[in-house]
Amino acid sequence: ATGDIVRSTIASNVNNPNNDMTGWAEVNAASQIFDESGLSQQEINNGLESIADLATITTSQNGSRVYVKSYYSEQGIGGGTFIYDSAQAAINNGISIFNGWVRQFDSLTFEMGGVKTGVKTDQSASMQLVIDFAEANGIKEISFAGSGDVYLSESVIFKPRLKNGITSTYWGYGVNRLVIDPTGVMFKPLRPNFTMFKFHRDTLTFKGVLNISNGK
Repeated sequence: ATGDIVRSTIASNVNNPNNDMTGWAEVNAASQIFDESGLSQQEINNGLESIADLATITTSQNGSRVYVKSYYSEQGIGGGTFIYDSAQAAINNGISIFNGWVRQFDSLTFEMGGVKTGVKTDQSASMQLVIDFAEANGIKEISFAGSGDVYLSESVIFKPRLKNGITSTYWGYGVNRLVIDPTGVMFKPLRPNFTMFKFHRDTLTFKGVLNISNGK
C-alpha cells in the first residue's frame, strides 16, 4: 500500500510493490526498522535492559540516544537516558560515562553507580565509587532510589577536598558539605568489628534518620 515501508525478500525483485507485493514484505513494524546505532526502533522504544547492554551497540553514532531501564537487568533503578559522544569513547567511570554513552541526569543516586539494595552482597566498592564521583565533580547530595538493606564489608570514606590542596575548602565544608539521604535503607555489616563510615563531622550531613544495624 502507498506509504508503507517494504523490503524485498528475493534477489533482483522486479515486481512493483505498489501493484504487486510478490517478493516484498512490509517493514513498518518497529522491530524491523533500524537506526544508525544498529538498534531496532522497537528496542529503542522498549529501552535497553541494563547498562551492560550499552556495550552491545556496535555502530554508535554521535548524538544517538538510548534509554536504559536499569543499572542491572531487572533491578528497575539506576538506568536513565544516555547520549553517545565519540570523543569520550575511551572513558568508562561506572556512573556517568560508559565508553562514550553519557548519562543525562540532574541528581545523583547511589544506584547510578551500581549500588544494590535488598541484596546480601558487599556494596562497599560501589558506595565508594559514587562518593568519590561526587567529590570529584562537586556534587553536594546523593540519595537512594531504592529501599532495603545495604551490606558493607569495608569502610566507606568521605574525603573532603582542600582548595589548592592547602587553603580554604570548597567541597565538603559549610554550605558545600555533602548531604546523604539514606531514606528507605538500612546499613548492615557483612563482618564484625569494623567502622562502616569514616568522615569529619563538619563535612557531612545525613538527611533524616541514618539506620545502622548490627547485622543480625
